[in-house]
Amino acid sequence: MRNRGMLIALLLAGLTLFAGCSEDDPVPKMPKTSAAAPTPSPTASPTPQSEAEEAEALIRQWAELNVQMQATGETSAYEAITADECETCRRLVRMVGKLYAGGGQVDLQAQRVVSVRKSPRIKGSGVYEAKVDLEPSRVRQSPEDDWKEYSGGRVTYDIDVVREHEALVIREIVVIP
Repeated sequence: MRNRGMLIALLLAGLTLFAGCSEDDPVPKMPKTSAAAPTPSPTASPTPQSEAEEAEALIRQWAELNVQMQATGETSAYEAITADECETCRRLVRMVGKLYAGGGQVDLQAQRVVSVRKSPRIKGSGVYEAKVDLEPSRVRQSPEDDWKEYSGGRVTYDIDVVREHEALVIREIVVIP
């Protein structure tokens, strides 16, 4: 049970990358990106916002849907903006599903995206660095359990964003120590 409590603590602290991994498990890596991005055709109509603005809007939406998912146990909206290949995202969805299926509950009020910019660690890709402030939160495994409190704080993520079917989605999320 101690391991499960640690997983929930990591979930609430925003360290979703390590949720469910043991010390022997490899740390998930960002998927390799192709060297050249597809270029738009000259006849394509101009887009209302740049790719960077669209990525920032997606990352802000991800933060809101992450809180909503953890507060309600409803995962479909979160899953809709994340790629099937996002291991970190799928792991978090499974954890939230198990928690709520067992009668557990998360009290996570907010996480605020402080800044979004192209990642300085991964050049020439669709990876964005997001600094996110997490509010204090609490979790309990079942209605009979006591609440465990978590202090919150700032977490930095590298978030890999790709275009799928005309829309941007999140391909992977990595916590930057």
